[in-house]
Amino acid sequence: MAGSKWNKIIKAVGLVSVAALSLGALSACGDSTAQVDSSKGRVYYLNKKAEEQEKWEALAQAFQDETGIETQIQLSATDYDQTLRSEMAKDEAPTMFQADGPSFMYSWLDYAADMSNSKIYGELSDNYKDRTLKNADGKPVGIPYAVESYGIIYNKSLLKKYFDSSWSTIKSIDDLNNFKALKTAADEIQAHKDDMGVKGAWPAWIRPPRSATTSTCPPCRCSTSTVTTAST
Repeated sequence: MAGSKWNKIIKAVGLVSVAALSLGALSACGDSTAQVDSSKGRVYYLNKKAEEQEKWEALAQAFQDETGIETQIQLSATDYDQTLRSEMAKDEAPTMFQADGPSFMYSWLDYAADMSNSKIYGELSDNYKDRTLKNADGKPVGIPYAVESYGIIYNKSLLKKYFDSSWSTIKSIDDLNNFKALKTAADEIQAHKDDMGVKGAWPAWIRPPRSATTSTCPPCRCSTSTVTTAST
């Protein structure tokens, strides 16, 4: 792995020089014969997703082997918010942590570093720069590594029959883009269920599988899962 790749990571996480943390529940990268240079500081990442832990540990080990920077990964798959609060109260707080969207990040803006000048931010496309979490000054403080989109799964023939009905308020799928419109359509279908040939209708919010072939509408960006830096 080229050193330039690690430069991106170092600048992205806002590396700080701190003393070694007691291992405890941490996964420390110590299986390699490569020496750790304590003068270079340390990277401590608080991971939320258990299914990603093995890959983060492998990445951390490779990073530590190449740079000599001590790298530790801690998993908190349950009650991440409480664990983060506890860890951030310590002198040796996480260098990086995860935030599930703006509402979660709001509580941690005081701890987040401006990533405007980081290489990893500079390499984002405009589309993904728009998805970064920002502070009150509009500065990016969180880089997305997983983005999930939500939509509506619908029965095309049923909705076409509804749209074409003289009594329907909503006349196209393009207008079915908010909860009020969705509820209106469901209520009207329910009121005319005999005309529609259905037993009833009600809105239900679900996350469609990635492989779903059913039409979804509208595309949106409701949830962004990010890695965010902790300020020094």
